[in-house]
Amino acid sequence: MTADSTTDEIVFDSLDLIEVPVTLAGKKYVLIEADGETAAGMKNRIIRSSKVSDEGKVTLGDGIADAEAFLVGQCLYRDESGGRTRIGEATVRSWPARVVKALYERARQISGLDDDKKARVAAGK
Repeated sequence: MTADSTTDEIVFDSLDLIEVPVTLAGKKYVLIEADGETAAGMKNRIIRSSKVSDEGKVTLGDGIADAEAFLVGQCLYRDESGGRTRIGEATVRSWPARVVKALYERARQISGLDDDKKARVAAGK
């Protein structure tokens, strides 16, 4: 994507989703950038887990961990010779937290889902 100012044309030369090869316990997987539906589903899970205090401060509450398993489960596929199979949340929940965390962070990064967080931090919110 290229754009230097708010009035410059936005150009995407490809709509192909970003793919990152992953190996877990000797098995081949591919982590694929979230599509719009998956990104919206993840954001909705985060919003549903948010709470607003009497002072108006937003905090994350119960259910935020569900967003991690959801995003990884939707973006991670088993890469086999016969094709790709989505892993799903149930499988992700059975894996060590350190593995899920690393996959979640990379999925957010390649999907551009960290941009909202960076903008809030920059604005002091």
